[in-house]
Amino acid sequence: MPQIQIFCYHLFTPGDLSGTGFAIIPVPDPHLQQLPAWIFCYLLIYFQYGSFGFWSGVCNFVGKHIYSNNIQSMIKNVFDSNITKIEKDIENSKFPKTGKALYRFYKKISSIKALVDKMSDIKEVYAAKILLRALFEHLIVSYYINYRYNEEKDDKVGEEYYQEYFMQEFFKQKGYSQKIENIRNNITNNLSGLDIVKGEYKEFEEVTETQYQGINAIGNKFKVYKILKQLNQIEDGTSNLCQLHDYMLGFLDEYNKLSSYVHGGPFAEKETYDDSNDLDNEIKYINNWAEASLNAIKEHILLFLGDEKTEYLLMLQPIMDERIKKYGSQQQ
Repeated sequence: MPQIQIFCYHLFTPGDLSGTGFAIIPVPDPHLQQLPAWIFCYLLIYFQYGSFGFWSGVCNFVGKHIYSNNIQSMIKNVFDSNITKIEKDIENSKFPKTGKALYRFYKKISSIKALVDKMSDIKEVYAAKILLRALFEHLIVSYYINYRYNEEKDDKVGEEYYQEYFMQEFFKQKGYSQKIENIRNNITNNLSGLDIVKGEYKEFEEVTETQYQGINAIGNKFKVYKILKQLNQIEDGTSNLCQLHDYMLGFLDEYNKLSSYVHGGPFAEKETYDDSNDLDNEIKYINNWAEASLNAIKEHILLFLGDEKTEYLLMLQPIMDERIKKYGSQQQ
């Protein structure tokens, strides 16, 4: 009887990845052999745990086990021991913009985490939490890029990141600089960023207001509040938790809590200087979240590359096996 070997990722919502593993399923009907592999993966788990138990169990599993200490160590070992190959394969990817964006986010998150570690070492909790908030924002944007890629399977999200989002930031910087100059010189005008750029750069003279608004609409997709809104527009409320990933909801919640630190608010001041917090626990909290963030982007890159080279999926198989083992141990 023919068989199909399927790579099961994120237990097992189509286009949504957060775990790895393989299953061999006998497929008796030639017509069934043409169906997408994720359907067989879904059915495999459906019949093992039942529909309700499947969804509730998966979401519960993701939240508890996706980045346990052991799994983080496994991801780190796989990624770090293959870094030279990863860099080469990113360079030669069929989706160069998306691959570049994900890898650069790994570099940026690594850089921020190194400073978080230094602040933690000298027990500068306030500064460490400011850096942790910045780290979370980087991770959330990189998660969105990873999510979009897995939904679309093309280079569009990477192109938007480096084109429209870049242009939006350029226009905004120019507009803000002009506003500061106007305040300095006591000048009042309502010029937009586009108006200012068109006045300085001839190559932008043909850009219309409609095109400018289109650039802003696409650029806004990469804002954290928009990312959350976009990911929450999935119709199925049960699978939504899985598609967002429980662990990413955790990152978003912590991101929100750290807002006061970035903006110099009184809540962060009170929490740092007035509340009776256990300093060692605070440092542990910071280090744990920073480490989880770094390993999250590492796994996203490995899975991105796994779409083009199955060897990366094989590298990740033990990680899914570990998750399945923990998941199974939680069944009632």
